[in-house]
Amino acid sequence: MNVCRCGGLSAPKRRWNRDAIGTSRQARHSAGLAEPTTKVSLAHVRGYYAPRCASLDQRFAACIAWGAIWDYHAVWKRRVEAQFKASLSVPGHHIMWILGADTLEDALKRLEPFKLDGVVQKITCPFLMLHGEGDEQIPLPEAQKCFDAVGSKQKTFKLFTREEGGYHHCQIDNQSICSAYMWDWLEGVLEPARSA
Repeated sequence: MNVCRCGGLSAPKRRWNRDAIGTSRQARHSAGLAEPTTKVSLAHVRGYYAPRCASLDQRFAACIAWGAIWDYHAVWKRRVEAQFKASLSVPGHHIMWILGADTLEDALKRLEPFKLDGVVQKITCPFLMLHGEGDEQIPLPEAQKCFDAVGSKQKTFKLFTREEGGYHHCQIDNQSICSAYMWDWLEGVLEPARSA
């Protein structure tokens, strides 16, 4: 099995590794930046990995967390306790397959280190967090905890409302508004580097 590792934690490598590399190259090319400068933007559980990677690798020029995750173990613990009757992006038992666990208890045990407290405080690059006001998968207070803990001196929390669109988890109800916001923010953040 291919595994994606970031800061000592691992998970099966799926699309997020390819996505991070692809968006990183595209952003550098669009901004006219040299190859060593990178950014990372990942959605869903990747919203956990993006801040983690930017925390542990100072080469990142910017970080976008699209779908905030502060404590992924706590998220899944609540889901299991609610017998998966909460809003989910995948079937509940999917977490066992992702983590290679035989039981939900084993999956929860494997998720225990998936927390960003003590990690995001190390982010130094510009940081953008995107969150939907009505996100039923990751409650707004969890996103706020993560954002408040981010150590970057240049950080932005974009909260999408029902009125403007992007109200739901990872702006599934209007991803175009989210994409436009991300690219505009990224262009503004990378513009000084391009001018230098």
